Amino acid sequence: MRRRTTDQWSRCLWTSALGVAVGLAAAQAVAGAEAATDTGTPASQGPRTTVDFLDTRIIEHTYFLDRLVTPVTKHESNPIIADCHSAQTVLRGDDGRLRMWYVTRRKIPGYTGSAREYTLRYAESTDGVAWEMPALGLKEFDGSTDNNVLLMAHDTDIEGRKITDVKGAENFCVIDNQRTPAPHTRGRYTALLGEDSFLYSDDGLRWTAYAENPVVDFRGSDTYNNFLFDTGLGRYVLYHRPHPKIHAGHPRANRLVARIESDDLVSWDWSTARCVLDTDGRDAPGFSHVKKARGRDLQFYGMMVTQYQGFYIGFANLLNEVTGRLDVRLVHSFDGIEWRREHNDRPFIEMTAEAWDSGSIGWVSKGSPLAMGDDLYFYYGATNMSHNYKIMNDEGTLKMRLGLGVVKKGRMVGYHAGEAEGQLLTRPFTLTGRQLMLNVDAANGEAKAALADEKGDPVAGCSIGDATPIHEDGLAVPLRWTGREDLADLVGKRVRLRISARDAALYGLTMGDG
Repeated sequence: MRRRTTDQWSRCLWTSALGVAVGLAAAQAVAGAEAATDTGTPASQGPRTTVDFLDTRIIEHTYFLDRLVTPVTKHESNPIIADCHSAQTVLRGDDGRLRMWYVTRRKIPGYTGSAREYTLRYAESTDGVAWEMPALGLKEFDGSTDNNVLLMAHDTDIEGRKITDVKGAENFCVIDNQRTPAPHTRGRYTALLGEDSFLYSDDGLRWTAYAENPVVDFRGSDTYNNFLFDTGLGRYVLYHRPHPKIHAGHPRANRLVARIESDDLVSWDWSTARCVLDTDGRDAPGFSHVKKARGRDLQFYGMMVTQYQGFYIGFANLLNEVTGRLDVRLVHSFDGIEWRREHNDRPFIEMTAEAWDSGSIGWVSKGSPLAMGDDLYFYYGATNMSHNYKIMNDEGTLKMRLGLGVVKKGRMVGYHAGEAEGQLLTRPFTLTGRQLMLNVDAANGEAKAALADEKGDPVAGCSIGDATPIHEDGLAVPLRWTGREDLADLVGKRVRLRISARDAALYGLTMGDG
């Protein structure tokens, strides 16, 4: 299948993300339903189109602005589940309630090795904070069926096929074909189990294995393997650790991220298998202090990937091999292959000293970011133990918990101005609404904007001098100019936006009719 060039992706952005081509915009809305739904817009206002400044294709140039990641704010109720290795997937159900597939971990009874037993469990929530663990009665676990267990060690599917071994269900990535495109699936829900097997279900609770399992060989990809249907490619893409045949170094030097494509989840196209994200000299020198090193002293342990506003974001786990600590870094891509990292290398989710998450931050769940009111929710597993099996706080015992991180909508990345006035210039776009709104925090400073045509010439009545200064913090603050009721006469025309800011942060742009 032919791939899009960078220019083609740029044109796609300005048609789909800014609402010029209705068909592409609709496809994007389906693909990013969990991430980009504007739940705060009253129906009477009509549709709005929002583009976050996380997407670098929107930006022509900046002056005296710093592009910074916004680290999640850890929810005051954390940990939200006390016994949890990781939240594998969190999706919204038909009734609006959230559905979570999560994993707990324990020592394997009677087993002296380092392997652990992973049990897949199920929970529901109305607010994303308080979770109910229903007694499903599906599995007998520790002598009782009064539990929320879906899969465990030595388990079978509903047709009696063996699907897990002594380790149980460590990896479980779910997609819902009622919420995102998913051709050739065999039930409403499809799950990647482990690194090589697929299951399907109509209710998300009772699962049937693909008869073709195992369908792909990755050999030791014990990270959070995850997949999606790429609406741009029209194919499934699976992110994992690479097979030894497609990475350099010794066979276990595989702590990096790879991808592979498929049309139907059964036949995988090895011509598309490639490494896509690894650390380099910006992170650590080209040697390691660790014996039998699996890479540099900083390594990407894995990455959860999702489509968002017509491009891709990745939540990459960065491992410090010397200290054993893990945190989460935010990256983005326009094709799912070449990934762009943030220059300041600021963790998106970082450890908290002396707390239950002082050792390692695990995977961000499939389904993130999840829109909840004016916020985006990110679920992550964490522990006070490092990857080197060292307890990193004073508690003395291992704690494995589930955390919730929160970022305001559209604010994963922002352009920040200090005392010196900075400026951001967008690339040309077609104005599709009578009003422009900014996602901006100028509560302690000021922001104002001017409109220009696509050549950069000022639009009459929309200069910086005509602009009403913004001194507030809001996700959709209207841009206003003296003597202008709205921008109705400019709808359908190509314009640029030039935003000036002082002691403020700029996060995104919205177009609408009110």
